Amino acid sequence: MRAHLERLQPYDIVLIDCPPNLYLCSWNAMLAADAIVIPVPPEDFGTQGLRVVHQAVDNARQLNSGLRLLGHVVTRADRRLLVHQAYEKRLRSLYGDLVLETVIPEASAFKVALACRQPVGHFSPRCKAAQATRALCREILERVAEQPKKRQVA
Repeated sequence: MRAHLERLQPYDIVLIDCPPNLYLCSWNAMLAADAIVIPVPPEDFGTQGLRVVHQAVDNARQLNSGLRLLGHVVTRADRRLLVHQAYEKRLRSLYGDLVLETVIPEASAFKVALACRQPVGHFSPRCKAAQATRALCREILERVAEQPKKRQVA
């Protein structure tokens, strides 16, 4: 995978969105990446899996010593739900600055945009989902800029 990514020049950043499991796709992405962002739904199963994900990142570092965790992003959050608020607060207390400030909401705009085969920012650029996506991109770019200058993959 890394060899294929090298041919994507002149891109500085390539985002690889992997399925929510640690099978071959995610493993290959970690071996090819310089940096990763871990999405975490603010619910029991999402947070329970973090220990296994962190172990997988540590294992991937055995073969890719440059792999760096940019942070965790809270996804599919519903601010009206007290349980989501509690899990987000717990994540922030456990991981501190490793939890990105941007929170991606649970929003139907994501599903409709996907069904229309368009990025949410093109489908509905003013919706909250698109605004959150742009904020996440800015935050990731800021964190990448803090790293040594080289090709970054998240």
